[in-house]
Amino acid sequence: MTEIVVEDLRSLLVTPMANGEDLSSATGFVVWFEGTTYLVTNWHVLAGRHSGTGAPLHSSGATPDALRIQHVLRTPLATRTEVVEPCRDEDGVAIWLEHPTLGRQVDVAGLPLTTTDRMLLDGYSLEVEDSPVHVVPGERLNVIGFPFGISSAQGLPVWTTAFAATYPDLPFQESPCFLIDARTREGQSGSPVIFHSSSGIYPAGRGQNVLTASGPTVTRFMGVYSGRVNPDSDLGRVWTPEAIKDVLAGAKTSSAL
Repeated sequence: MTEIVVEDLRSLLVTPMANGEDLSSATGFVVWFEGTTYLVTNWHVLAGRHSGTGAPLHSSGATPDALRIQHVLRTPLATRTEVVEPCRDEDGVAIWLEHPTLGRQVDVAGLPLTTTDRMLLDGYSLEVEDSPVHVVPGERLNVIGFPFGISSAQGLPVWTTAFAATYPDLPFQESPCFLIDARTREGQSGSPVIFHSSSGIYPAGRGQNVLTASGPTVTRFMGVYSGRVNPDSDLGRVWTPEAIKDVLAGAKTSSAL
């Protein structure tokens, strides 16, 4: 019998919508912060605009007013159900959060969830400072999402292999992100990026690998993927857990139109 891992249940297929029509597909995941349950994804997913230029992403110019989320139910486990969450209030004002000082320059967004009954809501922790896993350039990582909106059996996400291309603990171009090298596709924006070792062996720094005594699997949450730096490149940005925390702690609703 195939055993799925908890990370399979944490990635959620999301569909930005405008007036009931699908605009695109993406990925998100749950984070709890100071008593509130958030869906974390990218700024450009919820704004429907390019995070660099601010231009609409859809050819019609439409931007999302709601997000359809394919949640995982607590029982029966791994069964998925769709819930529509509003992105804007009745006046069309965004209700999701962006970075309090850098805005769209940090391609991260947090949407407070209103429908949580019966949902599994197994989220990632942003407290990663004490992790023994030390990731450096060249280390293997995974992007767990839904390329082109496709999924595996039972709605499970697709695991894409990636390699750290810059140091995760050092800002890339003075931004709270780092680069990975991966063959990602549309629909993987908003995917969690993790280090995952099913053997129990993990990099501990200074060229040392350690075999954990606490169990066979070691995982470290690395951040949220937001897309390639250039369409012709396999290099893409991953925004750190600290960047996500800044967005949620700042509690600044987006000014995106």
